[in-house]
Amino acid sequence: LSELEPVALIFPKHERRAWQAADFSTTRDSTPLMALMNQDVNLWAPQVRMFVNQMKWDMDDINSLLASLGTAALSWNQTLAGACQWLKDNRDVWQDWIPHATTCLAGQGLYSAVEDRFVNHRANAATCRACSPGWHSESVMGDDIATAICVPCEAGRSQASHGSVSCDPCLPGTVMPHTGAMLCEKCLQGEYQELEGQAQCLPCHEAETTKILGATHHSDCECQVNHFWQSSSQRCEPCKEGLLCQGGHALPLQKEGFWADVHTDISDGHLDFYVYRCRPESRCPAGELGGCRELTMGRACGSCQSGFSSAADGTCNSCEGIV
Repeated sequence: LSELEPVALIFPKHERRAWQAADFSTTRDSTPLMALMNQDVNLWAPQVRMFVNQMKWDMDDINSLLASLGTAALSWNQTLAGACQWLKDNRDVWQDWIPHATTCLAGQGLYSAVEDRFVNHRANAATCRACSPGWHSESVMGDDIATAICVPCEAGRSQASHGSVSCDPCLPGTVMPHTGAMLCEKCLQGEYQELEGQAQCLPCHEAETTKILGATHHSDCECQVNHFWQSSSQRCEPCKEGLLCQGGHALPLQKEGFWADVHTDISDGHLDFYVYRCRPESRCPAGELGGCRELTMGRACGSCQSGFSSAADGTCNSCEGIV
């Protein structure tokens, strides 16, 4: 290098107009040096990203490299070979650029190839590996050097992707009671969960269920079949004899052969059902409360409409022509 006697050239400050006029006697305009790489390189090849970030050249290194190539015209392959030889002869320049095998970055964790599992200490690790689904990366200090370990997602959280730095909380209507989950589970029928990040679903009240999996509010709970909604107690109560309760919050229906009426207390909305067995049963059809067959009327459909009279078989016959 001393034989070449390199001398730094110092030009006057850049003059834009002079350069536009093809006068290059001033220094060039500043050109930022940038490392161009794929935006996902930190995810797929974090060690490459660290290597590039740790590269440091000074003018002495550059002049030394140029001097090793000499002044003769070289082909591209000869230039590459010369540069490669310079790197071999000057390991101290670039040795620190190479990340340590156990310097794990965000999204990675210490991994033991011998044990075939993630570990928590450098002494047990041989390399770094992207955290698996159900795990996330956590920064730690090991031997006074920053690294990272993979830890399982907590209960109430999950992670479906590789190389994650956090776990996602379970959404309302879903839970995860275990650690290390890839996905959260929907609440079963008869359960709900209003909050996120929960480990357990909450049960509906006795005799209640839900129409869907993954219910997100207690209002999704409704009465099971053979129960009806009692407004005064805000609970589901068993269906009375003679009534047909289809669940939900709908009023019961009357079964065939029964006649029913409902009274609502104006103070608290309490429902009282009065159910009667019909004679004959055919007079009272299944359906809406208080419903009667054609031509019948009244409590338990025990009367015939005006102009008709009851026959022995329970039917209503016209009174026309009867003296």
